[in-house]
Amino acid sequence: MPGCDDLEGRTLHSLGLQILSRKHVFSALGRTPQPLNRFEEDLLLCDLKALAGGKTRASELLDEYVAAWAVAQGDEPGFPANSEQEKFAKVAVDWLKFHEAMLIGEIVPYLLLYLKHNPAAGEHTEFKHVLTDEYQDLNKAEQTIMSYLSANAHACIVGDDDQSIYSFKFAHPEGIREWHNHNSGTNDHALDECQRCPTTVVEMANALIAHNTNRKPRVLKGIAATLHHLNDSRSQRILWLLEELGTPYEMKSYQRNAQTRLAPPELQQAHPLGKSPVITDGDVRIAESGAIVDYIIRRYGKGAMMPAPGSAEYEAYAEWLHYSEGSAMLPLMLNLYVSRLKEAGAPLHPRIESEIANHLGYIEGALGSREFFVGPSLSGADIQMSFVAEVAKSFGKLAAYPNFAAWLTRMHARPAFKRSVEKGGAYRLAG
Repeated sequence: MPGCDDLEGRTLHSLGLQILSRKHVFSALGRTPQPLNRFEEDLLLCDLKALAGGKTRASELLDEYVAAWAVAQGDEPGFPANSEQEKFAKVAVDWLKFHEAMLIGEIVPYLLLYLKHNPAAGEHTEFKHVLTDEYQDLNKAEQTIMSYLSANAHACIVGDDDQSIYSFKFAHPEGIREWHNHNSGTNDHALDECQRCPTTVVEMANALIAHNTNRKPRVLKGIAATLHHLNDSRSQRILWLLEELGTPYEMKSYQRNAQTRLAPPELQQAHPLGKSPVITDGDVRIAESGAIVDYIIRRYGKGAMMPAPGSAEYEAYAEWLHYSEGSAMLPLMLNLYVSRLKEAGAPLHPRIESEIANHLGYIEGALGSREFFVGPSLSGADIQMSFVAEVAKSFGKLAAYPNFAAWLTRMHARPAFKRSVEKGGAYRLAG
């Protein structure tokens, strides 16, 4: 990609060491940015152990000196908490100056000190673009450095305050939440879909993270189920169901052959039968409409679109889920295929017509004046029965059954159904 060679990735310490090594910075600070090796640091401790009352205590005081700038969560390095620390810090710095050395832990605080007290320094305008990753794991002083370096640049900070795990080094996750307050004209681009974890794991994470009352409210989304959608097929009702639930999903579209009206061979990659609908959800793969409706509602419905298991309504609900394809669709599909036989199929038509009338009459009576097949609201039973009504209407059989016909009109008028047609493409049975 053009421009990639101009990018330079650095850790904050390596960038700090580079800046502190410049002659004008050395002149301003009077410190030589030559980090001590571990064995050299041991010599420092040996020289200061008498002052500290032992080498162990000297090591502790040195750690306290290095950590003081981060502990204070401020923009000044140092901050001795007591006279002992203050006396030790002065002697330690004198020793380091004499030996023209610097502790690794001093690089960041001295860089901060230089930037703060030299606002006209070229480093403030050196960069045109600054991108900081894992911003939530920086402490306040480190974040202040990045603010100085990017004050005149295009800045991008990347991070997640929910994933700050460096409290032991005094990370300041509040910095990513407060960025907008200190930088006008910023834009927030949320990446709230987790592509590494299944939905169950993400739901557990959301429940745990929600206990942090200081965070900015948002909900992570897990890996979405994928609907393998074939135009003008039973898949349309699965698309409708997903739109009704409002659950995230992905859709892979397949187009029928314009001449044969058959599904393309590519659909066999989703399922060996090469039929639609098919959903894949992690390791789960399902190809039967009723099973798909049942799975999606149980998995993503959060109690909606199905009666409570064990209730009388649930048994009726389960019956409609199976009845749609197990009984009602059989004579309608026979009508489709036998019609293609023309005169050869004529002997079968009376029996087929009788069965169609039998099933549509049963549905008409069972539905009655109710708005939905089961209960007071839309359920998976309505989703599953929609294809029966649509096919019956396409054969000119539905008009004689006003309850069923009116029900279909209501279903097709639902906003979620209309969205499903917009997303799935032209649907012949929607008219």
